[in-house]
Amino acid sequence: MKVRVKFCGMMRREDLEWAAELGADAVGLVFVPGTPRCLDVSRARELLRGLPPLLARVGVFADEDPMRVRRVREDLGLTAVQLHGSESPGNCAAVGGVRIKTFRVREDWDVAALAAYDCEACLLEAPVRGALGGGGVTFDWEKVRGGVPDRRIVLAGGLTPENVGRAIAVARPYAVDVSSGIESSVGVKDHHRMQAFLDSVRAGQR
Repeated sequence: MKVRVKFCGMMRREDLEWAAELGADAVGLVFVPGTPRCLDVSRARELLRGLPPLLARVGVFADEDPMRVRRVREDLGLTAVQLHGSESPGNCAAVGGVRIKTFRVREDWDVAALAAYDCEACLLEAPVRGALGGGGVTFDWEKVRGGVPDRRIVLAGGLTPENVGRAIAVARPYAVDVSSGIESSVGVKDHHRMQAFLDSVRAGQR
């Protein structure tokens, strides 16, 4: 099975174009105020204009009014939205469209929590105190060895070109999501690491 790749926290046009050139499946733009890679809608519109049509665009939101999420999705033509906060199943459903819901895999994590949500994929990452994102920290992939039945799992948090092959071998995810693991500084993607990450993902599927 092909493992898809999402490059998240995109802030520069040249990084988006390189992601498309490399053959990434999706790019993520963050709309969470107070986070270091947050974009406003007008800047996001400029960044996305003219990108190849088959490159999926994912908007990342956290505990946002579902109606605003809908408006931004329609305005920017987003392929999917990622709900990265503590959204209830009801709020998740109210967003409509294609949804990716984030879950933090703690020591006492119970995979049954995923069943309450109507979404097209579940993103799993480590909890980081005081931060919404994974903060470059991995969780114990053994907790989801072989994947989760009847769920598309997006593996995130602390992934790098050096460890993503191992993560795929253990968790057998639908997709992997990377941000800081391919950066030279916050919001600035390293094009060599982007290439290396994709190479590692593809090598892990042979």
